[in-house]
Amino acid sequence: MSVVTREKLKADFENFLAAGMKIAVHSSLSSLGYVEGGATEVIMALTDIITSSGLIMMPTFTYGRQPYDPDVTISYTGIIPETFRKMGGVERSCHPTHSYCAWGRGAKDILSGHEVEEPFKKGTPLEKFARQGGFVVLLGVTHAANSLIHVAQEAAQLPYLNRPKKVLVKKGAGFKEVIARRAGCSLGFDKIAPFLGEDDLVRKYTVAEAEVLFMNANDVLVRGEKTLKENPFLLDCGNPDCFACNEMRAFKI
Repeated sequence: MSVVTREKLKADFENFLAAGMKIAVHSSLSSLGYVEGGATEVIMALTDIITSSGLIMMPTFTYGRQPYDPDVTISYTGIIPETFRKMGGVERSCHPTHSYCAWGRGAKDILSGHEVEEPFKKGTPLEKFARQGGFVVLLGVTHAANSLIHVAQEAAQLPYLNRPKKVLVKKGAGFKEVIARRAGCSLGFDKIAPFLGEDDLVRKYTVAEAEVLFMNANDVLVRGEKTLKENPFLLDCGNPDCFACNEMRAFKI
């Protein structure tokens, strides 16, 4: 088994990334092969290239599984973002189910105001990121992990979104109960790929052993919004036991 080093990662990332860029990374560490130093080395490769003149964002979703304190609550979106959120200089938003972390220029500003309302509506971090010319990096994962599609769903004003959920959030020395709005199921998001046109809006690269899907976030958001307005039930995951998709199906009746 070959060992993947930071220098190898940087050499591959530099085929499509450069200093000063804004990127949102969804990732699978295992897809890269054996990385010497693990998740930390992947993050350092990215920060070495992007530099503090750019911006790196990663999802640190908690799904309301436990009381939310942005300083300590663990995320469930993989070891790379979980390692990222604990690094110095990284900021985290306050949304109790779908928080984001960011590092670099404008990190605090892009996360500001992300609290308990709809996690992907206009003015939330990923929507602002797209409008500011950011790029999405799907590192060893597919559109099923592409949260930008949630933003496209919001932009299309689909009627079945934003189920309420009671969650506890940090308030002073204790916690308070709030009603958060949750995103829907993402397991059917790969169904949107043909509408994006893989040779049009989505470019493919290789980093170590992982396939990367790389895209201009605003271009994909615009195309995704149009597609979902025309096909509002496109992203049904097909699982008859999926609670979120069953709520979607109810709107077909």
